[in-house]
Amino acid sequence: MEHLTGNRLNMPILPVTLNAKAGSCGTATACLLIAFTALYCTFQPVVRMALPVSHDIGFHLFQAGQFAGALGSGTIIPHWLGGANNGYGSPNFIFYSPLSYYFAASLNLLVGSIPVSMVISTWSAFFFSGIAMSCAAARLSGREGGLFAAILYQVLPFHLLDLYARGTFAELFAFAWFPLVILCTHGIFTAPVKRAYFSGLSLSYAGLILTHLVSGFIFTWVLGAYLLFNYHLHKDGKAFRLALFALAVGLGLSSFYLLPAVLERSFVHIDYIVKCSVGDYRQNFLFLLDGLTQGLRDFRLMLHAATLLELALFLALVLALSRNVKKKDLSQHSFFIMLFLIAFFLTIPLSQPVWGLVPGLPTLQFPWRWISMMELSLCFLLGRFISLREAGPGAVSGRWSRTVFYCLGATLLVSLVIVVRSDKTHPKDYAGYSVALEYTPKTVSDPDQLLAQKHVRVVTLSGVASSAISKWDAERRSVEVNALTPSMLRIGTSFYPGWEAEVDGVKTPVGIEKQSGAMLVRVPQGRHTLTLNFVDTPVRRLAKYLSLLSLATLLLYCLRQYVIGGFND
Repeated sequence: MEHLTGNRLNMPILPVTLNAKAGSCGTATACLLIAFTALYCTFQPVVRMALPVSHDIGFHLFQAGQFAGALGSGTIIPHWLGGANNGYGSPNFIFYSPLSYYFAASLNLLVGSIPVSMVISTWSAFFFSGIAMSCAAARLSGREGGLFAAILYQVLPFHLLDLYARGTFAELFAFAWFPLVILCTHGIFTAPVKRAYFSGLSLSYAGLILTHLVSGFIFTWVLGAYLLFNYHLHKDGKAFRLALFALAVGLGLSSFYLLPAVLERSFVHIDYIVKCSVGDYRQNFLFLLDGLTQGLRDFRLMLHAATLLELALFLALVLALSRNVKKKDLSQHSFFIMLFLIAFFLTIPLSQPVWGLVPGLPTLQFPWRWISMMELSLCFLLGRFISLREAGPGAVSGRWSRTVFYCLGATLLVSLVIVVRSDKTHPKDYAGYSVALEYTPKTVSDPDQLLAQKHVRVVTLSGVASSAISKWDAERRSVEVNALTPSMLRIGTSFYPGWEAEVDGVKTPVGIEKQSGAMLVRVPQGRHTLTLNFVDTPVRRLAKYLSLLSLATLLLYCLRQYVIGGFND
């Protein structure tokens, strides 16, 4: 049963068949099945080419449109959303991971519609997650279970609730990175040729951070535990150090986004994340009876039902696999047993002391985010279960095998209910909503007042002057001013570090209006060109240099493997 062991290193990436002659056909069939599963998961949005009605999809639709507009104006790395907060703007993409929006903006160039590009992106996110799980589960579990795990990874309830109930556009893409990080970490410890896995680990970890920072924070704890687990399992200090180096390079690659997101938090109302009524983690544990009566009632009922069924499925799986507990080919999967239990613990009220002690954990807002790690673990365990069943009788407990399928069927029934009931979509002209208080600049002391007043781009506060806007892009503005007397202009954009003003090419001080944070600029008498540019602060420049340095490090490492070591480490 060599093909069932976790140590086989030449396993094909996409599992479908044991017949070597059908390799290319099998790979194509696997891709087609995963694509159809992704279509099943996104059926309502794809058929209607409209976004599902959900908690946050309006915000993501607005961000995607603003991001695409900034790219169209020539900004390669957008930071400022000019249309946010009633037109006063907000530095959303200093803090919100941008990678999924680059993907949607690229599709928008082809289809010419932000909502349609987001629908296609949503399908793509499910498809990519299935492909990624297929690759990882094939290596850890065997060919037979890899495709099974990939399909389940797409259709388990929390993944679907992320689309249909929560509307977390970027988080859907994060699901694709989890298995790839696991795959590359495992490869560094087990493969004789590590160059590709080193590069893969660096790029996939950076990709996760650049896709969804909250998911990256959660998975960093998981990844740290997985590294220690593999070090204990393989006793390979060199591989452990190489994996740490790869992760450091990944952090460096993402630093152009990550460093400002961490160091500039004091410039925005970021505390709103944990202070708002729905964001307090203490109110969002599972199995809090009072939580079921809140505004998210339907979502929480489905979440509880799915979690209980997945817990039953997990217990049945562990008992079904119990005959193989002492076999080495199950060693990797004992990690996922531990991960499931820890992730489940972190979703329930008993874990509240842990949430109060671990730095950064309360900013996750919702303890049930850890269900994503429960479902990740389930897919790897189910992949192993299917592979062992294919090995022949006696590999797993027959009695508990039937229980596994009963529990799995019940869980998938919840998934079916989620898909069938989620038939409401937004109109094609739906523009979303533009307010995210946690990213509003601190210069805005009264966000409610800002949102209530009519927005005017340029106003003369004192003196006599007329103005005409010649350019008003997200991060570059130009205003032609005819001042009959020295004048003070109010620019309807909230100040944030990085905004600079020039009059006829000469830098001029920027004042800040109370409450709104609007920028105040003095212009002398005469005709002038006032320009406003959102430029990099020293932190943002340093972060970009670190990313370039990390990219150079990755390229030099790969070159070294070719020139000095060939394909072998």
